[in-house]
Amino acid sequence: MSTTIFPESGDQITESAWATQNQSLTVAERYRVNGYTLSAGTGLNADVAAGTCVVNGYHIVSGGTQAVAVTASNTNYIWLNEDGTLSANTTGANPGSELLLGTAIADGSSVTSVSHDYDIANSQYVYIRKAADESVNNSTTYQDDDDFAFAVADGSQWEIDAFLSADHPDNSSDLKIKFTGSGGATVTQRLFFFGSASSTGFFTDFSTTEVVWDAESGADRVGHVKAMITVSGAGTVTMQWAQDTAFAGNTTINQDSVLVARRVIG
Repeated sequence: MSTTIFPESGDQITESAWATQNQSLTVAERYRVNGYTLSAGTGLNADVAAGTCVVNGYHIVSGGTQAVAVTASNTNYIWLNEDGTLSANTTGANPGSELLLGTAIADGSSVTSVSHDYDIANSQYVYIRKAADESVNNSTTYQDDDDFAFAVADGSQWEIDAFLSADHPDNSSDLKIKFTGSGGATVTQRLFFFGSASSTGFFTDFSTTEVVWDAESGADRVGHVKAMITVSGAGTVTMQWAQDTAFAGNTTINQDSVLVARRVIG
């Protein structure tokens, strides 16, 4: 197997010469990875297929399938090293000069599944997938969402998209949503909506402070909330929600709902 790295247009640095060039493939805050396929290997291995992997604009070309040994009976995090090779650990922490490609779940003797899905939360981009269903019962008091929170800098402005799947116990319970700052951050927000996959369930009230999802009762109602927020003070931005009208039943935001945020200024 051979690996060649192209750090700049028109330049070629072979793997053997890479260490002498005093250049480093670092993880930019706006990182992007594509052009690779992570798959289960033989036994306790995870593989990346031969071909071109693009990381932060760097083209890493591998002449053959690369395999990395993983730890049995664990969730293993597979990383791309600066020389184009792979490593794995079970801590979930990104070691600075490497880049996460995905996760490999292993039992006692083999890799049982692989995934490219991983939350991202840095000073430029956020992607968070809701890990489990979350419910509120008979309450109009706003609560912090268990998953949808991220750190922000003073003076930053963010474009936020929340793609939500919800279960409503009753036509009158509805669901109200807003974003708030904590830990030193305060938020000025404007919220918008793009509708719901329910014939009668739409966002019927929206302002600079909240949106109300007037959804009909039933499971898996899907809606899209969009917000623009400006932050004063460094801290954390969190999505909050509650029933708009208290009802003695569970209003639930479902697992696999997603929040995506992009820093646009500041």
